[in-house]
Amino acid sequence: MHPSPFFRIACAAALTLSLSACFSVRSYIDPGLHTLTWKDLRAPASPHAITPQVEFSVNGKRNARGESVARRSVYRALMKSGVFSVPAINTPLNPAAAVLTVKIDNVANVAEAGLKGFGTGLTLGANGTSVTDAYRITIVYRQGDTTIEKQYEHALHTTLGNEKAPVDMPAVNTAQAFEMVIEDAVMHFIRDMQGEGRLVRNDKPGPLRQG
Repeated sequence: MHPSPFFRIACAAALTLSLSACFSVRSYIDPGLHTLTWKDLRAPASPHAITPQVEFSVNGKRNARGESVARRSVYRALMKSGVFSVPAINTPLNPAAAVLTVKIDNVANVAEAGLKGFGTGLTLGANGTSVTDAYRITIVYRQGDTTIEKQYEHALHTTLGNEKAPVDMPAVNTAQAFEMVIEDAVMHFIRDMQGEGRLVRNDKPGPLRQG
C-alpha cells in the first residue's frame, strides 16, 4: 500500500497486511463534492500571485507526516488550476502576494478502523470491511485587509479484502484518492470565488481547460 497520512487506513492496513499479503485495498472518492472539472473554471490572463500555506491534522491535532503529503498535493492542485502563480515549496513569504491557507482536518476513528482491519485479517480477506475518512477543509484567502474563508466537507472510502464498493465510483489507490479530495476542494473554492467576481481579473473567455 502506498504510504498515506490517513491514520484509519494505516492502522487497518498494518493489521491486515501483517496477516495476509493477498489483501486488496481499494479507495473510492465520495461523489458528494466530486462535481466539478477544471473546465468549469475561468482562466485569468495573468495568474494571481499567492503564497500557499498548508496545515494537516487528524481529529484536530497537527500531524507532520500527513502535512508533508498534504502540502505537495495542495501545491499540485493550485498549479494545475492555472489560476494561481505558485512558488516552489518552502519559498519565503512574498509580502506582495496574497496568502492562501489550506487547512485539512482528517476526522477519523482510529480504534474502529483497527478493529475492522483485525477482523478482516483473521478471515484472510473472506470477510471484507470498509472505512471512511471524512475531511473538513478550510481555505482562507488573505490579500491586504481582505480575508475570505470558505469551508468544504469531503470523504474517501477504503475497502479492505472482499468488500463491495461503498459508493458508485471507480476504485483508485489511496494516494490518488487523496489527490482528488484536495483537487475537488480547490476547484470548488475557485468556482465559488469566481462566482463572487474574484480571481477573474482580465479573465479570458471560455473554460480554463479543454481537456
